[in-house]
Amino acid sequence: MIGNTVLSNRVVAFIIDMIFIGIAFSLYTILIMPLLFGSNADYFSFEYSLVYNIGLIIIVVSKDIFGGRSLGKIIKKLRIVDVTTNEKSSLFRVILRNITFMFMGPIELFIGFVRKDHRRVGDLLAGTKVISEEERVTQSI
Repeated sequence: MIGNTVLSNRVVAFIIDMIFIGIAFSLYTILIMPLLFGSNADYFSFEYSLVYNIGLIIIVVSKDIFGGRSLGKIIKKLRIVDVTTNEKSSLFRVILRNITFMFMGPIELFIGFVRKDHRRVGDLLAGTKVISEEERVTQSI
């Protein structure tokens, strides 16, 4: 079972991640999209919308690919691990977990708060959980 300290660290990590995603997506919009489409881009074209949304998906889905850690998780010393082994989760599981968040964001957050173990739908589907680095070290001793 996850403690309240880890839950509060997850909330802070989530806020840090959302700020980072906002900055990354802003840079993508300001720097990359004009390079791809030029200054006279038709913002309502199918091609522009497709590339724009693919960029958003890549940024959101790949936020935890650094060994099961995002910038917020690194700062708050948290990690996504396999629920059965407590070892670093596979890239596939991390991406599956984040795809679920993209489609069920508010529901995911609600479920994460009300479950006793604070696992979100993405965690349940991917077989993952978030633990503190201290918890990981303690469990491996």
